[in-house]
Amino acid sequence: MGGLLVKEYLRQATSTAFLDKLIFAGTPQLGAPKAFKALTYGDNFDFQVAGLDILNQARVKAISQNMPAVYELLPSQQYFQDIGKYLFDYRTGVNHTGFSFASTSQFMKDSGRNASLVDRGAAFHQQIDGFEGLGDKVYNVAGCKRSTIGGIRLYNKGKFGLVVADGDGTVPLGSANSVANVARHYFLATDHTGLIKDQNGIDVIKNILNDTPDEVVSGVSQDIGSCTDHNAFTYLFGTHSPVVLHVYDSQGRHTGPDVNGDIELGIPGSDYETIEDNNFVFVPGNDTYRAVLDATASGTADFDISSYTGTTVDSKVNYLQIPLASGQTSAELSFSGIQNNLDLKLDSNGDGTVDSTLVPSTTVTGDSAADIEPSQIVITSPGAKEYLRSEILPMTVGVTDSGSGVKSWSKQFDDRVIPAATLSVDLFFEKLGSHVFKVSAYDNAGNPSERTVVFTLGASIDSTISDVNRAASLKWITQKGFEKQLLADLSAAIKIEKVIEFLKDKNSTKPGVLKRIERLEKRLDKVLGKEFLKALETHYKKGKINVQAYTLLTEDINWLLNH
Repeated sequence: MGGLLVKEYLRQATSTAFLDKLIFAGTPQLGAPKAFKALTYGDNFDFQVAGLDILNQARVKAISQNMPAVYELLPSQQYFQDIGKYLFDYRTGVNHTGFSFASTSQFMKDSGRNASLVDRGAAFHQQIDGFEGLGDKVYNVAGCKRSTIGGIRLYNKGKFGLVVADGDGTVPLGSANSVANVARHYFLATDHTGLIKDQNGIDVIKNILNDTPDEVVSGVSQDIGSCTDHNAFTYLFGTHSPVVLHVYDSQGRHTGPDVNGDIELGIPGSDYETIEDNNFVFVPGNDTYRAVLDATASGTADFDISSYTGTTVDSKVNYLQIPLASGQTSAELSFSGIQNNLDLKLDSNGDGTVDSTLVPSTTVTGDSAADIEPSQIVITSPGAKEYLRSEILPMTVGVTDSGSGVKSWSKQFDDRVIPAATLSVDLFFEKLGSHVFKVSAYDNAGNPSERTVVFTLGASIDSTISDVNRAASLKWITQKGFEKQLLADLSAAIKIEKVIEFLKDKNSTKPGVLKRIERLEKRLDKVLGKEFLKALETHYKKGKINVQAYTLLTEDINWLLNH
């Protein structure tokens, strides 16, 4: 932040003759996606004391909402032009190539961020992003070779994914290095605070102040190629849904929440990120690890491990829909590489005994591991319209995936799962009103997708007649032949309804005709309402129809009266 303020200070200064040297260290010249994460989901801003994250992420989110400084750390419009987009939403049926600067700003406003400060932060960067340096007075120190949040991907099922960029763990290298006309650039393989805390970072700054800027410092290069051509190996552990993630290295050092809920970063070079019910742990790839998942509620959870060379994912293993019997459920994995034993031990009731062992749902490598787009779901039927209870509802679905391939998919009618072999639903047995048809899918890279269609199940007089006949065939009308009386009452109503429809189609405005329509409608209400419903109740009490028929027809008639 200090680097941004100095640029604004110099922009306003009438002269810079007073300036001897300006040293940027880890300055987010064009902003950092981590600021977006902090404002939208919370973040610790990498403040740590004695290996502990001392800032509660949720509290940081709350207090940052009206702090102009945090908004001024957001990626600027220049960031989008020079580096690229950082917010990707895969929750709809369209494959997004990422939000533009304008749509990202709108997303933040729609999500409850302070709209005036979003605009104020953008205006701040418009003033300073053109800073060209001051030649031999300016030096830039940037960190690299640390997995850094370069973007966030949003998926269905409340699942998030991280876009991994090179940087210092807080600021992407592309932003930290985005200042022209400087005397020297320095690149260190360290994290954000290490730039001014590690000895080699201190030595660089001391040499600049002592007018020996080219003196060699171990681990420091003036060539950005030392960053971009690296082969650093990193693992990313991720959990999604109601579990807390802990990771231990071979020496038992711990990265994850402690008993107080503070984040302990005991594994050297590790980082812990949280987005809602998603936890992510970055660890160096040169060790073996033990991952522990502690449930916080019942349900299901996804767990994945990705291996990276630099910022390129090489392989990924997924455990999908891990069953969580309760908030006491836990799971544990001893991890020594994706090619080795990957049995996940599940303790369902938290008594310390392994109840079952889960093997990975999928293991993918190469292009399949890099697949970030979920399967495409097309629902041809049902449509978002009204159906009648007399209909058989087709369920026509297509699921495709051109990346890693479809792993599995399922369909659901309201709260019940529909077997894959079932291609239609008999609406006679469903309640009138609004219904939801949902299709869920996973691809082999573990990306989830969902599509839903909300439709209405209604009634007409014709469908009610059909319901009477169907109820009779099912022997819900217990008195033989009694359905004829019910049909006769409905037939009288049909005649009235047809006359009303005919008169309305004429679009007549004659007072006499309108009064006739009103009288017919009142008569229809009387027939359907007072007489029919009262008769139904009487027939039910006398045992002429059973409770299923009574409930069914009462629902039909009430629908007709209210729609």
